[in-house]
Amino acid sequence: MNSKYIYFKIKLFFISFLIFSCSKTTYKKVSTIIDEDCKAIEGLFIIQNNDSIWEIRTVEEEHLYYFPNLEEAEKTKFVLEHYQTKYLCNCGNGVYTNSAGLENPLASIMPYQLTLDNTGIGNNEINSYGNANEDCLPFNPEKLVARKSLNGDWYLIEKPGHSMFGFGRNEEACIKALAVIKKYGFNQSCFVGRANASFSYLKRYREDIDTLRHI
Repeated sequence: MNSKYIYFKIKLFFISFLIFSCSKTTYKKVSTIIDEDCKAIEGLFIIQNNDSIWEIRTVEEEHLYYFPNLEEAEKTKFVLEHYQTKYLCNCGNGVYTNSAGLENPLASIMPYQLTLDNTGIGNNEINSYGNANEDCLPFNPEKLVARKSLNGDWYLIEKPGHSMFGFGRNEEACIKALAVIKKYGFNQSCFVGRANASFSYLKRYREDIDTLRHI
């Protein structure tokens, strides 16, 4: 075999290895020292606006979420209050639900929520997977990787290939999302309303404490 061809193949391998290595961050390596984007909330109420769209707002009339129906608005309010949610946080840009109350497919965002003591919601709850009162999917955080795709977009992926959140070209937001999951021990991704969820939240698996019972 031609020595120049062999040299070219070896060089190509090392270039590909370096590019691939620089285009991902693993759960094990990510730092949990992060600057979080959170806002405090207080006094939630549901309203139907002038366009007949259901919303959750705060007592200061600040809009938080849109919903396609009253049922999903009530369920979301119950979840937020049950978990004693104090802070709404985001990794990425955009809004999770559009003005029709549906998940916004153009949003490059991972929403999550914290309690008054700055811990992730669900720290005092049992595993809710299989609980009819919540729609949660378990994942293994240690298998997560923030990875750049061939088209240049960044995704939070559960290996070997389950894409959980997309962040467009925002590498920083994708790596931050991985750090958030590691920091708070989240291992369930939960939804209100699917296939187009109107509300999304992350929570932690617990086996030793009572769970969310009634919605």
